[in-house]
Amino acid sequence: MKFISWKHFAVVCIGLGGTLKVNAQLPLTDYEMGVNVGSLVYQGDLTPSYFGAYQCLKTSFSIFASKALNQNLTVRANFAYGNINSDEALYANPTYRRYRAFQFSTTISEFSGLLVWNFHSTQPQESYSKLTPYVFGGAGLSFLKIARDASRINTAMFDPKSSTLTGLALDTLHKLPTVTPVLPVGVGVRYALFPQFALAAEFNYRFIFTDYLDGFKYAANPANDDRYYGFSLGVTYTFNGKNKFGCPKKVY
Repeated sequence: MKFISWKHFAVVCIGLGGTLKVNAQLPLTDYEMGVNVGSLVYQGDLTPSYFGAYQCLKTSFSIFASKALNQNLTVRANFAYGNINSDEALYANPTYRRYRAFQFSTTISEFSGLLVWNFHSTQPQESYSKLTPYVFGGAGLSFLKIARDASRINTAMFDPKSSTLTGLALDTLHKLPTVTPVLPVGVGVRYALFPQFALAAEFNYRFIFTDYLDGFKYAANPANDDRYYGFSLGVTYTFNGKNKFGCPKKVY
């Protein structure tokens, strides 16, 4: 068997290095798009703990388009769709929850604008990290489709003058919201697989301004508004072309 000499090996390495360098200089624009898949978690009056209801999680997704404003700051247009729900009949403690047995399901269609701060530059540099953490925040609107159900309540277990029954009467008369302002904030990290493609993991939290996200207010806890948050994994694609900074995007 004839072995390849070190000279031949050096020639091959130089050739590969040149090829990699060409690929690395692939010009990319300031524009990206992405898709995320995960779950939304309800945090409100009908949960077994402060952290929310995890018993009935459903799949959510989001899509976005973004544009780099400078080396670190990006503006993003985001659409998210998902469902939050809870069923008190599933909770053993406290006992009154099974007697009350409220349940709901809310479908959410959220449109928002976000500013994203990347801790590593998104422009070419001598040293870079494939792993890039980021934070984001913004504002938007959530369109809601709320379905609540109080038909399983055991009224014999509650005083007729209790806040549960008197509050339920008030809630029944209240028109449920179909849209609410939302303030999304979150953190994420992305890992570059190729110059154009990256994987991303995000945690996002929404501040909203209604206590009827679950369909109940006075029959539960009128002192606190409801919230929801989410976890997701996704992929980001950066488009080919010349960016406004006049140089190729950071490569991986």
